[in-house]
Amino acid sequence: MPALAAGGPSPARGPGAGKRLLLALAPAPAAAVLGALTATWRVTEAGHTGESPRARPKGGRIFAIWHETAPTAACYGGLRVHALASRSFDGELISRVLARLGWLETARGSSSRGGGTGLKELAGYLERGDHVLLTVDGPRGPRRRAKDGPLQLARLTGRPVVPVGFACRPALRLRSWDRMAIPAPFARGVYWFGRPLPPARGVAALEGLQRALDLATESAEDLLRAG
Repeated sequence: MPALAAGGPSPARGPGAGKRLLLALAPAPAAAVLGALTATWRVTEAGHTGESPRARPKGGRIFAIWHETAPTAACYGGLRVHALASRSFDGELISRVLARLGWLETARGSSSRGGGTGLKELAGYLERGDHVLLTVDGPRGPRRRAKDGPLQLARLTGRPVVPVGFACRPALRLRSWDRMAIPAPFARGVYWFGRPLPPARGVAALEGLQRALDLATESAEDLLRAG
């Protein structure tokens, strides 16, 4: 290991050391808390439920969700699903928590940093028959405005995009750009799986993805209100 320059920060006090410590210690309790919370949720699947990871559809699927519903995806650990996380410290922390929740390898990249590499990793997972999940309006928004990432991946692999809406109550809404929803203990929730979208390009394809996600979200909210 190269020696530190005289007067430089010590390994024990530098931010790098603090982050390494957090990465070593935080994932296990974070995953335990999220897993215990998830176990109390009463979640229903509706819509094209044959596309759900629980139905184990043949061939990889690209699940498109809004960023605000990302914590609820913990429900799908152990079902051959991969996610995409940024190459930042936060992305590494998320990757380690997901691994402890039973998710497969997390591709690394984002729409702003290393996105091309991340999509190539996801394409490899799809080619072997696994599924992937993308937050369509992440990582910075605007909220509930679809981006082209899932469509790019669909064109690259020939796999369909499945728009997924989620609604729950009661839930804590964070004061973040996406108003992230964290269902309360014993909350009721609905996942609505929309009709799969075939690979396509252009403005019309992006508008179609937007409409499909809006419809899936509205359908989940309507079913939740209906009880």
